Amino acid sequence: MGEAAELSPIDPTTGNQFNPIDEVDKQTRRPISVEDVISYMELARDEAKVGLQDGDHILEVFKRLSEAVHPIALGNVNRAHTQIRILADKLLRLHWPGDENKARIGQAVDQLTQKLYSHTHALNRREAKEILGDDLVIDATEEEQQLLWQLYEEYAQVLQLRETLCIDSLVVSGQTQQRFTIAGAFIETECRSLVFRSECLIGLSSRLPQGFQLQIPAGQPVPLIPGLPVNIDIKVLSLGWEENQKGV
Repeated sequence: MGEAAELSPIDPTTGNQFNPIDEVDKQTRRPISVEDVISYMELARDEAKVGLQDGDHILEVFKRLSEAVHPIALGNVNRAHTQIRILADKLLRLHWPGDENKARIGQAVDQLTQKLYSHTHALNRREAKEILGDDLVIDATEEEQQLLWQLYEEYAQVLQLRETLCIDSLVVSGQTQQRFTIAGAFIETECRSLVFRSECLIGLSSRLPQGFQLQIPAGQPVPLIPGLPVNIDIKVLSLGWEENQKGV
């Protein structure tokens, strides 16, 4: 790890058709952070804060939670929490094999999945060493740091990290539909490179005021009419991991 390197905690966020509806955008559902649910129950038990100990009181706290969040969504949260711990355990066992490392792996998994409390908590290499040990986290040399930064700059260019995504700039003037492709992530090893690529179709149409009538052939979108506000519709045509043939 170089001086600018960061790791993050493992704090999955779940989303499915049983998640709560977003109060602002009624067409979407709010994601649920796994650790937010766990922290809610821990808050009820924490003696320095709420300090509930009676079983009936704890049951009432959980009842309130299940009334606010669909029970199936809570079940999905529990599955994600269990899965992420299993994955973390398996990955660490690649570096720390043997039963003698079982306790060490358990402590590291606890730190990464729940004891840092926020996914925005950035772990520098000093903190990473405290959790993973200096046999797993090694300081980069000056030469390595320069190479790592050059690699980062290449990723930044390909992923357009310094550019604001503006729909207007993606659509050719006068066209009502435009395809565009975005690279979202890379996984690379010495012998293989994968890219997560999204291909979308942008559709533009005029937003007709109430009472405005316009005859349009069946199957045709509303044309762009000067002076009227514009609706932007984005349709995902494909997304997923694929073999990377060019780029970083």
